[in-house]
Parts: sequence; structure tokens; C-alpha cells
Amino acid sequence: AGVPASRVHYIQNGWVPSAPPLSRAEARTDLGLAPQDLVVGWVARLIPVKSCDVFLRAIAACRGLPVKAAIVGEGPERARLESLASELGIDQQVRFCGARPEAGRFFSAFDLFVLSSRSEGTPMTLLEAMAAEVPIVATAVGGVPHVVTPAEALLVPSEDPASLGAAIRECVGNPAAARTRAAAATRRLATDFSAERWLASHEALYRSLRR
Repeated sequence: AGVPASRVHYIQNGWVPSAPPLSRAEARTDLGLAPQDLVVGWVARLIPVKSCDVFLRAIAACRGLPVKAAIVGEGPERARLESLASELGIDQQVRFCGARPEAGRFFSAFDLFVLSSRSEGTPMTLLEAMAAEVPIVATAVGGVPHVVTPAEALLVPSEDPASLGAAIRECVGNPAAARTRAAAATRRLATDFSAERWLASHEALYRSLRR
């Protein structure tokens, strides 16, 4: 577009919790999930770019695993996605929980968080999962690989239900490794995405422009 590179500056998003998280029991009760369920959470608007259809196909590829899928969000695709869950024979495994204000408070309900998007910038749901120390499986699109590396999450290609399903199986089958990655993600959130670092980056940029 003709803008000199010297005039373009990138500052990573910062993370500031907006509300205290719910307890696991409170979050599960509100979402209609049983205490004993092994829950794979998905949080986003139900629109094509967020790829809930890929997530549902990945859950279908995990047939035999005792998992429940909790979909938190609303949008124009809900009816189509509910029909797809029925067609895939997983409607009894999937709960459409609807939208929740301050959905980040509900991540405590999940044993695993999946981000299946076709495209992303810096997804705040990823930061919310990191804050809740929930194991993460995510598609390596947009800014996602700048937020988590393979040391903090399992990253898979987009539009690939088989790979997404295999990553879910890996997390369920090796929970110790999944917890280790989740703890590393929480530590990275505190260092790389702290409000202090975010503010300091802005201040440094503003000071450089005054010279």
C-alpha cells in the first residue's frame, strides 16, 4: 500500500481478566454439564470462519472416546450445526450451550479447549484458555502460532478434522503431557501477554515518535 516499513509497528495483545472465573462446579452447572463428564470445550460465534463444523467432525472422528463437547456461543449457523451433529451421530455427545456473557469465566468447566478456526488474528479465547490453565488444541492459523507454540499447545492444520481429532485423542490419552503444556501456556501468558508489558510497549513506541 506504499506505507514505509519503518512506520508500521506490531504490539501483541495484552491480557487483563475482566471478571473472576467461576468454580468448575458453578461453570458446569450453568452450562448443563455433569460433574463426571470429560468435556471438550469450544467457544466462539457460530459463523463459518470459526469452523464449528470441523470441530464436530473431529468429535465424530473420536468415536469411542468418552468425551462430551460443549459449544458456547450463538450465531446464524446453529441450526445447520445441530443438524450436522445429528447426521454424524454425535448429537448425544454435543451440548449447544448458547451464548454466555463474559464467556471466559466458564473455561473452568473444560478438560480441553479446542479452537478450530479457519482464520484468526489474536484470539482472545486462546488467552482465556491459557489463563484457566486448560489444555489447548488449536489450528495454526493467523496469529495463533505467535500466541502458543508446540510447547504450550497442540497445533494442527485448518480444515482437517482428522488431525484435530487425533490431537484431541492425544490430549485425552496423555493427560500428564497435556497438563504440562497447559501450565507452560499459563506461564507464557503471565510473561508475554501481561498488561505491564503491553503498556510498556505502547509507551516505548510513543517516546520513539517524539524524537
